[in-house]
Amino acid sequence: MSEVDLSSELAEARRRLDELEALVEISPVAIVVMDADERVAGWNPAAVQLFGYSLQEALGRPIDDLVLNEDLRGEGRVVTREARERGRADRITRRMRKDGKPVDVQMMLVSLRADGGHVGFYAIYHDITELQRARVHAETLLAVTKVLGKTLSLEETFETILDELQRVVPYDSSSIQVIHGNRLVIVAERGLEDLGGLMGVAFDLDDETNLNSRVVRSKRQQVFADVSQNPHFASQEHGGGRIRGWICAPMIIGDRVIGVLSIDKFEPDFYTEELAELATAFAAQAATAIENARLLETERAARQQAETLRAAAESLGSTLGM
Repeated sequence: MSEVDLSSELAEARRRLDELEALVEISPVAIVVMDADERVAGWNPAAVQLFGYSLQEALGRPIDDLVLNEDLRGEGRVVTREARERGRADRITRRMRKDGKPVDVQMMLVSLRADGGHVGFYAIYHDITELQRARVHAETLLAVTKVLGKTLSLEETFETILDELQRVVPYDSSSIQVIHGNRLVIVAERGLEDLGGLMGVAFDLDDETNLNSRVVRSKRQQVFADVSQNPHFASQEHGGGRIRGWICAPMIIGDRVIGVLSIDKFEPDFYTEELAELATAFAAQAATAIENARLLETERAARQQAETLRAAAESLGSTLGM
């Protein structure tokens, strides 16, 4: 091969390498290159965003020290060994961020070889935290739907709703409020006992300052990271500002609002729009359960009334000798 040909091949190789490095830099997924000792040699911007370490912090450090805690190191060794032996390992697993928070990832670890020998690894991490969370939420809501679909009395339905709500959206206190006429009435509660209990307390739906009433009118949930300064929640009757995080989700049948779920947390910045959406999905199931329980109680009352009338008619007929 002539020097000209060799120079041309080297130039082409450098061009391809530059293109690859540019693609790595703009990739939306985290890409990490490691040497034979598993120390970081490449750390793209997506890796910075995913794991929280800057390029300067990551370079030269063992990858295990950056993304694995003690509980995950055993699994990390298995993945590394598989990649070295088979050339590649794929996993849906969990890794750790700099701030100590876990992140669900779909990862691929590939062994790099040159001249027949192992020279390092490259790893691709795709953040699937939201996907995993959505799956868990969907599975939870499905399980809740099955529970709420059981034939229960209205009182049992209220208790079951509050039980199952805790599985979906954690709370310190909560209440079910249903519409009676032009008022929103608390018919079931949890965690409000030290306030003397708020069972039967009603809110005027025409009161535009009341947040619950706004939810009924708008048919949309409201979520507050910190609601303690709102006059309603700041009042001693409603905890004197103890309630911080708050979600109010409408319970809707068709196009008709039958009430709301009021969900409270005693710490700020706990509730998010995502949890509010989840609470609203749960509230739709709760509304159906309440409506079914009402229909069942109406049917039972009608049946009991019919049986009472029939017994009275039979008694009257016997008395009259008919």
